[in-house]
Amino acid sequence: MNLPTALLFHKSKIGRMIVFGVLSFIVGCILIIFAFFINIGSVFTAIILDDTFYFPTIHTTVPSEPYDPNRVIVHEYEIVVDVPILDKDGQPMQDAHGNMMTQPEKQIVREEIPSPHLGIDFDLPESTYVVASRTGMVQSVYENSEDGKTVVIQYEDGWQTIYKHLSNVIVSSGQEVLLGQPVGQVGMTGSCTPYDPNHTFNLHFEMKNSSGHYIDPMTKLEQWREYIDFPIEMVKAVAEDEWEDWTGSEVPPYVDWDGTHFVWPVPGYTRLSSDYGYRTLNGVYKLHKGIDISAPQGTPIYAAASGVISTKVHSSYGIAVKISVDGNMVNIYGHMIARAPGIMDGVTVQAGQLIGYVGSTGQSTGNHLHFEVRIDNQPTDPKPFFRKNSNI
Repeated sequence: MNLPTALLFHKSKIGRMIVFGVLSFIVGCILIIFAFFINIGSVFTAIILDDTFYFPTIHTTVPSEPYDPNRVIVHEYEIVVDVPILDKDGQPMQDAHGNMMTQPEKQIVREEIPSPHLGIDFDLPESTYVVASRTGMVQSVYENSEDGKTVVIQYEDGWQTIYKHLSNVIVSSGQEVLLGQPVGQVGMTGSCTPYDPNHTFNLHFEMKNSSGHYIDPMTKLEQWREYIDFPIEMVKAVAEDEWEDWTGSEVPPYVDWDGTHFVWPVPGYTRLSSDYGYRTLNGVYKLHKGIDISAPQGTPIYAAASGVISTKVHSSYGIAVKISVDGNMVNIYGHMIARAPGIMDGVTVQAGQLIGYVGSTGQSTGNHLHFEVRIDNQPTDPKPFFRKNSNI
């Protein structure tokens, strides 16, 4: 098309429409790109400048031990004391020299020791990464016999968060850290007592307000929700090949449980013959979707949480009970020798109610309870849902 023809085309009605359409398309593309970067920028700004605190663990939101500034530890121990030997009238007896006769007696001494718990504890698998709950500055990194390896993060508004008992610290004093950036890994350094030292490690997390007073972190912490990808990607960048081991080859489901802590389903039996997580069984490496609690055949099983009964479970679970706790959570109790009387489809049970008896039905190699927690039909580690005194 020569120049005169182009000019005539431009002046024609069809030409003007085509030119207008092309220009509109170009402007629209520019606006979409601009809006995209504005949106990314606003999210990034929120991540950097927001004063919200998020959980220091990516997927675990239920502490194993709560904040309790008035906590008292009861310490009982046995002593032997000499007590008078009494006659039939209840009077102290004397020997030939007039000395009171005594005999040793064992007594239990009970002491109540004030022991404020000024943070919350999370029991987690080994190597789990701990992340910054907000953008701030590492004020200090230290280690002592009580706290173990510890990271203290300071924020512009004067608040602080403290991460204790770490096995590995990957930040240094004076370093700026972003929300979700890994600061270390869960450990058992210092005076650390997780539920089961053979299977879990412990993070003790504390929070101080701008006045320097300890507060309950659970009153401030928010769940990651739409920001979940930020800590995951930052941990991946640090963990590299270790990431797959840390997550069990797949990211655990998001847990949003706001109910009461679970009741231990097999009182008196706390040994786990198999924990939640990936394992090799019969030469196959696969996810074990729950915890196995060893107990003799016929041991009573109680509901860990209230809900509605269903008995429709895969045959591999043998005689089993499935309890719908809420719209998202389901608990499965597998390999029973029998269900308790009255436990049938549609029945509502309360936490602590008898639902069955330990057995070895289905795909099982010995008497135990297989206890499983599913969120949105995805398995997750049951242990964080139990409170400290539930014996786990």
